[in-house]
Amino acid sequence: MDVARHWAGGGSTLNADAAAFGLVIEGADEEDDEVEIWPENRVTVDAFLACQTQWSVNEFSGTYTGLRYADVAAALDMLGVVDKREVFWGIRTMEREALDVLRSLKA
Repeated sequence: MDVARHWAGGGSTLNADAAAFGLVIEGADEEDDEVEIWPENRVTVDAFLACQTQWSVNEFSGTYTGLRYADVAAALDMLGVVDKREVFWGIRTMEREALDVLRSLKA
């Protein structure tokens, strides 16, 4: 999900992806801070952002290992999320995308 990549510092990858094929996409702004969130994903994105301080980090390597799910469950309760199962799986999808970026920044 673009929101998770953007949150984690990866930003847009459109021109970087195109460059792998020797292309430049005119008008593609790598520094664009706007990320479109579809209405059906709003609750999941809000919940993910509410958990942004709940990451586990390996104390030896400083590598992000993932979100602390007990804390995610508490956030879902505090936000009054009705369909916790659906939102949790959406958060896990965002977590995987964010981890890809966070780990690449550490390397």
